Amino acid sequence: MNVPRPLAHVLAALAAAVALAAPPAGAQVVGFKPNPNGEVRTAVQLADGRVLIGGDFTVVDGIAAIGLARLHADGRIDTTFAAGIDSGRVHAIVVEPDGRLVIGGSFTSIGGVARGRIARLGADGALDPAFAPQADDVVRTIHRQADGRLLIGGHFTRIDGVPQGRLARLTTAGMRDASFTTAADGFVFAAVPQPDGALVIGGAFERVDGQPHRFLARLRPDGRRDAAFDTQADGSVQALAVTAEGLIYAGGAFTTIDGLARRHLARLRADGLVDPAFRRDADSSVLTLALQADGRLLLGGSFGQVDGQARTRLARLAVDGSVEADFRPQPGNNVTLLAEFADGQLLVGGPFGQFGVWTRSRLARLYPAGVLDDDFAVAIDQGTFAIAPLPDRRLLVSGPRRYAGQQIGSPVRIGVDGTPDLAYAPNIENAVVSAVVDAAATRILGSFEVIAGQDCRRLARLRDNGSLDVNFSGCALGGDVATGVPLADGGLLAGGSFTEASGHPRRDLARFAANGGLIGGFAPQADGAVVTAAEQPDGRLVIGGFFDTIDGQPRSGLARVLADGTLDAAFAPQVGDGAVTTLVAAPDGALIVAGDFLRIDGQPRPTLARLRADGSLDAGFVPAIAEGYVASVALQADGRLAVAGRLVLAGQSRAIDVVVLRADGSVDPGFVAGTPSAESNAVAIQADGKLAFDVFGGDGSRRLARAGQRTAALQRLGVEGGVVRWRRGGASPELSGPPQLSISTSGASYATLGPMQRVAGGWMLPGFRAPVGQPYFLRVQGRTSGGVGNGAAGLVETTVRLFRPERIVRHDFD
Repeated sequence: MNVPRPLAHVLAALAAAVALAAPPAGAQVVGFKPNPNGEVRTAVQLADGRVLIGGDFTVVDGIAAIGLARLHADGRIDTTFAAGIDSGRVHAIVVEPDGRLVIGGSFTSIGGVARGRIARLGADGALDPAFAPQADDVVRTIHRQADGRLLIGGHFTRIDGVPQGRLARLTTAGMRDASFTTAADGFVFAAVPQPDGALVIGGAFERVDGQPHRFLARLRPDGRRDAAFDTQADGSVQALAVTAEGLIYAGGAFTTIDGLARRHLARLRADGLVDPAFRRDADSSVLTLALQADGRLLLGGSFGQVDGQARTRLARLAVDGSVEADFRPQPGNNVTLLAEFADGQLLVGGPFGQFGVWTRSRLARLYPAGVLDDDFAVAIDQGTFAIAPLPDRRLLVSGPRRYAGQQIGSPVRIGVDGTPDLAYAPNIENAVVSAVVDAAATRILGSFEVIAGQDCRRLARLRDNGSLDVNFSGCALGGDVATGVPLADGGLLAGGSFTEASGHPRRDLARFAANGGLIGGFAPQADGAVVTAAEQPDGRLVIGGFFDTIDGQPRSGLARVLADGTLDAAFAPQVGDGAVTTLVAAPDGALIVAGDFLRIDGQPRPTLARLRADGSLDAGFVPAIAEGYVASVALQADGRLAVAGRLVLAGQSRAIDVVVLRADGSVDPGFVAGTPSAESNAVAIQADGKLAFDVFGGDGSRRLARAGQRTAALQRLGVEGGVVRWRRGGASPELSGPPQLSISTSGASYATLGPMQRVAGGWMLPGFRAPVGQPYFLRVQGRTSGGVGNGAAGLVETTVRLFRPERIVRHDFD
């Protein structure tokens, strides 16, 4: 049985390093760069992850798009969407439940048809001919009520020719609602709902319905002015945000609220009174606010300081109200737009042309830590084994020892900007071929025998700072190790070419407890190396490699054992003309098998196949790979696969390194980073759907790269009744096992609620009783797989801040 090139390197602990070189021609390093030629005023993420932007622009991504455009997740414009605005700006976008859009702004015609600054479009951008209200001036904000009616605010004084002072309500058909008579005497810039259905508005007005309401007011659920909300500012309110419990953040040009000093930023209680516990003054206007799902507050504007600390136009406050010390983006001009996406990335808009040292025209995307979202391709000296995403969006990478010209150890932590964390230095003298990331530590396997001067053979656990955890009972494998797979019980399955573990005979396969202790009684005997493994949802273990028998029974490099190590006699797929060197188990128990084989059960399947949970070939999956080998596969939540290796696609003559396949095996054209005449050892999917992979160029260069996809990563954690649901889809990485859910009332220490259950579209935990009358946090962590032979396990994490009132009050407008 021939050993594919990358796995031969695994078993030989990696060949000698090659010279560093620049990324070869053909490398796609693009990043999120829509580059609109005018300011972006509003942005909304759609259910499928694409993003609508509205503003002053006429060109996006080099393509004509006046006022409104739709972007793919990689920042490229979606040319199938064409709104046809003839001129003018878009200030507001609302997505209705059926996917239709309501837009407001300064435009007066769409596709040659007159429209008075508000219009409804189909999901494809086509104008709704029946919806034709006429505002006589700019519409700045739109709020859709529970009954479908629309409350609009802005600069206008008439709707359909009838006086209507800067506030109006429209029926679902677009007719002026004559029962709504509330009016303001100045511009309305912002409107946000509170949990009880009331609506807080801010702007440049001083009276509402003829009564004093300087720059702030609240409308009752029936649309009338709330006389009890008597908060007065001394300057315009540009931005508003409301927390889950109803607290109100206001940003603008004001310096006092109700006579109390609050410079440009204030927090009000739900009843409108100034919160005396919160004061975080800015030295200039706050123009935009965005409340993140985890309760942190983003603020942007023209300021240079917040709470006396230098912050250039963009800052973030922790849940306790403190200015976050490590969040320091550097936009080159004012920030006028902020939004958080489903994957946790942050969208920033404004009249800037630079973001730090990078060119970003008016729109930029940031990682949650505030680092600019960009792709990278960095020179490395040798092949990569493990690529494991970390909860904070960094990567743990093993293999290379020189990175971007710097001497580093292995494994190394790579920041979201592509730079290595030189403070993380485990000091391991030989190869680390497998890494399993846990909540506060990482289990590693490889050919090492010494870590930081201490004897430790081939299995170890590193603390979060990279130091050896001496309380871990591993350090006892005799022979080469090729893979390590985390198990649902917290343990670990190790495969390779060894003869003993912890002083006991073990032939190429061993099972360890969470503390590193060897599991007795689990001792299947392989007659050749085990280089990949996967655990199915029922706890059975599938193994692949260069063996011909397990416990003396014929198995052609692919077998399944029960949790106790007993061979599963009913599972016996036949692998022909090559080896299985990569395995991935899907949540439904199906298996992705990959390597350099040509056939499965006598059917042509060059390099890649999908088996049903019982081991039978899935005839509906026919990969578009004609020849080569597959070294690594990462599964997405929507069923697509990122595949790395030396891949010659059907109808092609040259090999590429990485491809994304649809669930039926056809090529997904939304990923274009495949490099001609190149190959790859390892791939992993980040929480945001980007792919991290290594590349061996045809010119001898090697590099570690990250590249985005056209499809967005979708996820949402929330509570529905007494059920916690984590919905996942799109390019989000699929989980290799049940995620763990935890709860906290402080946001600091968490108590485990337990593993979630698999359901269609994600995961759930039933029987949840939320704390009453206080905010609380839910955090979920799930494992992903990737790397050579899928021997790397990463960890993705989501946190939300929620609130369950003592008494739920919900009103709709009359």
